Amino acid sequence: MFDLSERCFIQPPSLSRTIPLLVTRGLVRRSTDPIDQRRVVVGLSRQGRGLYQAMVAESAKIYAQLEADFGASRLAEIYSILDSLVAEFEEAGESGDE
Repeated sequence: MFDLSERCFIQPPSLSRTIPLLVTRGLVRRSTDPIDQRRVVVGLSRQGRGLYQAMVAESAKIYAQLEADFGASRLAEIYSILDSLVAEFEEAGESGDE
């Protein structure tokens, strides 16, 4: 769960509350790792994959509209700034300066 929380940029306690809700809604399935019983394996269900695919298409439309509104170079600048902010927050978190 910790690895997943890092990948999703979600605090572990929040993820621990969210996963059961997603399981209940049929979007995610959770099982114990057959090799390491201490680990939990989390994956999208068929319904979750369908929702993911729908969101990918919708997200592509949104990004296309952002590019149309701001232009490709300006949008690249925005992404670069956001990447820098994420890197700074990660560095602050690693050094304990949160």
